[in-house]
Amino acid sequence: MAERTKIGMSLDEFISRFEEQPFELINGEMWNMTPAKKKHSKISKRLYDRLLFHLVDNDLGEVFFESTFIIEDVSDWVNGSRIPDVMFYEKSRFETHDKDNPDDDGKPFILVPDLVVEVISPSDKYSDVTTKVDAYLKDGVKLIWIVDPQRKTIAVYEGSDSPRTLRVDDTLTGANVLPDFEIAVKAIFG
Repeated sequence: MAERTKIGMSLDEFISRFEEQPFELINGEMWNMTPAKKKHSKISKRLYDRLLFHLVDNDLGEVFFESTFIIEDVSDWVNGSRIPDVMFYEKSRFETHDKDNPDDDGKPFILVPDLVVEVISPSDKYSDVTTKVDAYLKDGVKLIWIVDPQRKTIAVYEGSDSPRTLRVDDTLTGANVLPDFEIAVKAIFG
């Protein structure tokens, strides 16, 4: 990741800056985003596709690919933003949010997801990944999957518990967040 600048901003300024250069705001720092590489995108898409089929078949909620959600301190003031590779919202939470915020289609999501997936890139630093995990947990994300293509492992974070590490012979499940969802870890890595 490139340069970082301490910052907080209005929602209008956030949207304007984001259109120039996508970034995340984590712990008051602006992290510029770089384009995902092919392998990264293929793994993200495999998980997105499997989640989408499961959600449609079971009417459980909404899943999004490389979308932005923000954390507002007060209305129209952004003090955090994230762009997970994949994110999921439980159906009733998402519908309630949409009903209560009918005019927010021109904004990033202003709702913390129930599940986020981060696929680690070769250029990612361990400290950056753990900082993002800590931020997601602080945001209130219930389930986090950190996918490591190089090691072919997935670290699963549920709340404040220590992460579980899954390997290619294991099965990834949706735990309490995505009932009955499962996929063989080896299928994620192709």
